[in-house]
Amino acid sequence: MVKSKFSNQGITLIGVLIAISILSLTIVGLGRSLVARKDVVGAGREKLIAASIAREGLELARALRDDNWLSQNDWTTQLCDNASFTIDAATVRNKNDLGSSDDAELFIADDGGEWLHDQNAGPSSGYNRLINIDCAEKDNDPAFITVTSKVTWTSRGHDNNVEIKEKLFNWITEKP
Repeated sequence: MVKSKFSNQGITLIGVLIAISILSLTIVGLGRSLVARKDVVGAGREKLIAASIAREGLELARALRDDNWLSQNDWTTQLCDNASFTIDAATVRNKNDLGSSDDAELFIADDGGEWLHDQNAGPSSGYNRLINIDCAEKDNDPAFITVTSKVTWTSRGHDNNVEIKEKLFNWITEKP
């Protein structure tokens, strides 16, 4: 029986082709998993930012309530004047009127990175925040209002939102 010197080379060529195929499939699989990981991390980052913005909305409503107490006003002044409104730190700091629900888009201020509803402040953040107040229980015992901070944004062709609710109580029963 005569062995051909080409038979070993043919098996080696097939082995190399199989190894290249397996290596190619592994690299493509790793590449796809890295892209999927990037999308998941990006979506998580967006939700974290939205939750922080929503929490800030609740804190700003709380600051208005506390400022009313310190000014010896009714604790719901401005808060119960509108069913829904926009609010940012500049509004509370400067004691401005609350914004309308049409102004829900948030912009990032050029000087310091503050989130504001003023379109002249800087570039759009891509997020919208609207605060809703339910004042039905403000005269009950215990007196409270329900504040809902809702943040919406669009990402990867999908509309997303984060909504946080909290009850703010009137823990000062008499004016100082």
